[in-house]
Amino acid sequence: GTSIPVNTNTVHDEIVGFCPEQNGQYFDGYNMGDTNYNGRTQVLTASASITPYQQYHIKLIIADQTDQNYDSAVFIQGNSFNSVVDLGNDITTCADMLTLDADIQNSQATYTWLLNGNPIPGENNPTLNVTQSGTYSVQVGVQLNSSSCVIEDSININLSSQQTGTPLADYELCDDASGDGVETFDLSTKDAEVLASVPAANYAYSYHYSSAEALNNVNSITNPIQNTSNPQTIFVRIEDVDSGCLAYSTFNLVVNSLPNISAPAPLEMCDSGVPDGFTQFDLTEKDLEITNGQSNLTVSYHYTQADANTGNNPIFSPYTNVTADSEQLFVRIVNTNTGCFVTTTLPILVIANPIINRDSHYIDACDPDHDGFATFDLTTIIPEILEGLTGVTTSFYTTYEDAEDGVNPITNETSFDNTDFEQQTLFIRVVDDVTGCVSITSFEIHPNLLLTGTVIRDFSFCDNQDNDGTINVSLGNLADTIDADIPDLVITFYESQTDLDNGVNALDPLVPYEVTNNATLYITIENSTCSEEAFFEINVNTVNTFGPITPIDYCDTDDDGFTTIDLGSLESTVTSGDSNYTVQYFNTQQDAQNGTNALPIFYNNVSNPETIYVRIISTGTSCYTTDSFELNVIPAPTTSTPSNELICDMDSNGSYTINLNDKIAELVSDTTDLSITFFQSVADADNNTNAISNPSAFSTGSTLIVARIESQITGCYALESFQITVNTLPVIPSISNFRLCEDDNDSVTDFYLVDKDSEILNGQTNKEVLYFETLADAENNQNPIDKTNAYQNTSSPQTLYIRVHNLNDFSCYATGSFTIEVAPNPIFNEPTDWIICDDVSNDGINVFDLNEKLSEITQGSPDNLNITFHASQQNAQDNVNPLPMQYTNTQNP
Repeated sequence: GTSIPVNTNTVHDEIVGFCPEQNGQYFDGYNMGDTNYNGRTQVLTASASITPYQQYHIKLIIADQTDQNYDSAVFIQGNSFNSVVDLGNDITTCADMLTLDADIQNSQATYTWLLNGNPIPGENNPTLNVTQSGTYSVQVGVQLNSSSCVIEDSININLSSQQTGTPLADYELCDDASGDGVETFDLSTKDAEVLASVPAANYAYSYHYSSAEALNNVNSITNPIQNTSNPQTIFVRIEDVDSGCLAYSTFNLVVNSLPNISAPAPLEMCDSGVPDGFTQFDLTEKDLEITNGQSNLTVSYHYTQADANTGNNPIFSPYTNVTADSEQLFVRIVNTNTGCFVTTTLPILVIANPIINRDSHYIDACDPDHDGFATFDLTTIIPEILEGLTGVTTSFYTTYEDAEDGVNPITNETSFDNTDFEQQTLFIRVVDDVTGCVSITSFEIHPNLLLTGTVIRDFSFCDNQDNDGTINVSLGNLADTIDADIPDLVITFYESQTDLDNGVNALDPLVPYEVTNNATLYITIENSTCSEEAFFEINVNTVNTFGPITPIDYCDTDDDGFTTIDLGSLESTVTSGDSNYTVQYFNTQQDAQNGTNALPIFYNNVSNPETIYVRIISTGTSCYTTDSFELNVIPAPTTSTPSNELICDMDSNGSYTINLNDKIAELVSDTTDLSITFFQSVADADNNTNAISNPSAFSTGSTLIVARIESQITGCYALESFQITVNTLPVIPSISNFRLCEDDNDSVTDFYLVDKDSEILNGQTNKEVLYFETLADAENNQNPIDKTNAYQNTSSPQTLYIRVHNLNDFSCYATGSFTIEVAPNPIFNEPTDWIICDDVSNDGINVFDLNEKLSEITQGSPDNLNITFHASQQNAQDNVNPLPMQYTNTQNP
């Protein structure tokens, strides 16, 4: 111990800015909460050597220096003078013996040991060797003069205890194809699980057939084994080789049976509507047949046996076979409870539909009244469609959907009245009587096929030869158009109804028929059962011819003779302004004639001049003529890009008057036959609108100027642009002196001149401040001082010069100066910490008269000091928020 008293001056932590800590290892903290005091020490323990059976007096002295508030206290721990014996916490151990120690270091003490409340004979030493589990107690007697004192303690001991581990999962395998319930088990695969079932330690473990073998650690299983029953229990012995602790566990060997399934019959599906040997299969239709309805089995289908074995790449329904007519798939069946699986195969077969004639078919009623309706015997079409096919059943339908579903068949097959005017499409369903597979095709019924199934219309032809209104028409080609591929029709042409009625002067379809302007032809259309009459007109459309297209000049945007041409802008020139015609453009006459490989509307010429071929098409008749013209790309005037204009606005009003004509010499070297105008946008320059009216005295701020240089001979022009930037002249404010203080009184210190930038710029943007030692350097922008590094003054005071210029025009600048000076720091005394006693409120708050510190701080200083007090270092540095001289503290300390 020491003779230093315990008080707030000798035990405290650091009071920042006032005093360092004192014996801080004994200071516990402020306002700890469980005692009503502002601070406290750590628990302090006093000790001394004593002689048994001798009386001692302990003296504690507590005093409050200089006040009478009685606001200090000493707390003494209860029972801290009592003797104790401690056997420790209860013990559970794998060991079979341990020693308990109750020695209190008193040679006069007597010891009595008890087990489960019963005295242990002969055990009266301070220590006891324990070899069995139970509750042990010790009673220690100490003689005090004529009386005795007994102290005691108890402890629960659990020896040779076993560890408890997490249960082990059963070891399950799937049976093989023999189905005998016997499999080979490699028990080493359980090693990791065994170790994970007990706390981490150094273990030896073994597997046994019985509990007794595991307890006695005999007959351990070391090799893979076959189960002898199903299930079969395996016993596990786990021993901590360091502590001897044992743990025991078990798991079962389980052989799970394979799924019991049925091999499926082939899955057969009729071919689809297109008889190609491919169709869709719903594979899930076979699930129930394969699993026999067992809900714990899942089925998947695969392309290969390998995929079926692994379960990879399952096939999803509906499935379309990839090999025509037949295919074999592989099936995987899994027991969802055990994971065991078997595989089988599934043949799939595409059954051919009835082979029928799917060509176009017609039934003609040859109705003489021409009202668009008639009665039909639909069965007459059957021989044409079946072509001798037998073993099938036919039925007729009005919709394909009904035919496909086999619903709503036509019941009056031999006397069906069409419900659609002039022609109607019906459907015949042909069903194979053995397989049930279906073929469906359509046919048409016509009250007058020769009129409604054919194409009888007027024909128009363009006179593209000599444009004299006379053309030769192929009647054979007209017949091919009219018959619309209906077989076995005979079409005969006549020049008059009279010739037709009399059956004379029929026109030879092999001889070209000459038509001038227009003609009416009369025809008979016949087949083996019917004959009809009709007529139509042939019109000859002359082709409008345009005069030769004169060469077209197109202005380049520069002077290289190649540019992007808007061909659409040439259309009115090609058509002479006739809006009834459209124009296509081509590189060759052949392309123009065939109407192929048309040029894009925006076309880049590949030569200069270049021949362009055109196809001029009538919007009314679609007749066309072709022509060509020479396209000349006229170079624009040769120009140069002028320099940008940087202007220093001396009056700082943001505007400047410039003579744009001064830029002409930069634009062109020769102004002969050129017209040069100025604009404030590219669009205005292109459109030649809103030109600057007074280019010789143009008043402007910063802006873009676009010059249009136009040839007065060709009208072609080029555009050049330049930027006018009007910079304001920097304004130099009145700059305050830059004063720094230093301690060594040599009048030299480091100045970071960049700190003056914001004051000098005073909100001006796009400008830079540079610092110099001479005015000449500032004017010539040479030898600038690095303002970001420390600059040491060469005298105090010292004049420095500044140059402020625009960042994009260094010639637009202003200069100024300011003074830097160095002053010594004030001489003063560091104030000592100020400790006063609290009042009876004991709240750690009191009033400090700061005037009492002034004399301590100023004593002996040669300087006339102005002293203020602040609540923070930053406030003192910035000289803001001074404290009142009568100051009440807000925290303590």
